[in-house]
Amino acid sequence: MNRTDRRKREVRDRILEAAFELFLSQGGLHDTFLELVKDGVARGEVSARRDPEILADLIVGALVVSIVNWTIDKTYCLETGLRDSAAALGELLTSDPPRS
Repeated sequence: MNRTDRRKREVRDRILEAAFELFLSQGGLHDTFLELVKDGVARGEVSARRDPEILADLIVGALVVSIVNWTIDKTYCLETGLRDSAAALGELLTSDPPRS
C-alpha cells in the first residue's frame, strides 16, 4: 500500500469513527432534529402518526448511514444517497395520510 492509499485509509477510518460516535451519542444533532420535528408537528407540517423521537432517530440514522456508505463503498454517490434518503424521509414525515 502506497503513501496516498494509507492516507486515504486514515481519513476514511476517522470519518467512520466520527460517524459511529455521532450514531451512538446522537447528542446535539439528534436534539436539533427532535425540536425541528416537534415544531413541524405543532404547525401541521409533519405527521403526528409517529413519535417525534423515533422520527428524529430515523433522520439522524439516515445521515449516518449515508456517510458510512460513502466512506466504505467507492461506488456510492453521497449526493444521490442523501437525496434519496431525504425523499423517503419526506414521505414518512408528511402530514398527508398514507396512500393505499
